[in-house]
Amino acid sequence: MFDSIDGLPLHPLASHAAVVLLPLAGLLGLVFAVPRSRRWATVPLPLTALGAALAATVAVRSGRALQEAGGLAASGLGGSVGSLVQEHSELGNLLQILAWVYAALALLAAGVQLAITQRPQSEPRSRPLHLSVLALSVALVIGALALGVQTYRVGELGARAVWNPAGVVDYSTDD
Repeated sequence: MFDSIDGLPLHPLASHAAVVLLPLAGLLGLVFAVPRSRRWATVPLPLTALGAALAATVAVRSGRALQEAGGLAASGLGGSVGSLVQEHSELGNLLQILAWVYAALALLAAGVQLAITQRPQSEPRSRPLHLSVLALSVALVIGALALGVQTYRVGELGARAVWNPAGVVDYSTDD
């Protein structure tokens, strides 16, 4: 189920979906942290965060399927490629967990924000709700930074394993 689509390995496709959606979810978390734009980001933030977490999960599972099918980390393949793929896999597992935690934070933050905006104007302002959304906004900012860094680390290792495992090719354009 998690190995291919129409003969193409699913892992690169799912990985690219995660590489787009994870930073986008982080960016929406940063937007949510700004009180003026919070109302606008309330719906897209949890939807994008859930999509990103699902993409990360599919990327991890399809990566395992690729390994088992004899991809880059096949048992006979060792050396720098094998160690890069192993580290890529471990960091990918951590990113998947981080993505689900971030999605849960996003859902909670959106729920609290909706509770604030749905209150009748005649009711007094709820201090605990406002403090909760502030704390969740701080957590989303920290989570957004963590998502960005971890997405970069996982992607960089995966790309290096595929394109330059020995580290001998210099792709810089400096003369």
